[in-house]
Amino acid sequence: MEADAQIKNFRSERNAEIRKIGFRNALIGATLIAGAGIVLYFSFKYLSAQNAGYYRSKKGVGGIIGLSLMGAFYGLWKFVNGIVDLVRPQSEDESITDLTE
Repeated sequence: MEADAQIKNFRSERNAEIRKIGFRNALIGATLIAGAGIVLYFSFKYLSAQNAGYYRSKKGVGGIIGLSLMGAFYGLWKFVNGIVDLVRPQSEDESITDLTE
């Protein structure tokens, strides 16, 4: 009986730690998605102004858009993993130290 109570306590501590990691990952993912969205908005605004004849050079805009899209997809991956950890922490089989890397 005492061992079962101790195991239950350990599991609840582990789940709380995984939820904390999941919240951090979801927050990082949402920030990356928002940042990439802002950069993409201004990049496309720049391109539309350029097509109207206001600017001459398109140099570097493609790279900025590519990096922003990569950041957005990485942010989406972090966000989804964070939400899964928040909702269902017992589904993680890895150790806590492996999750934080």
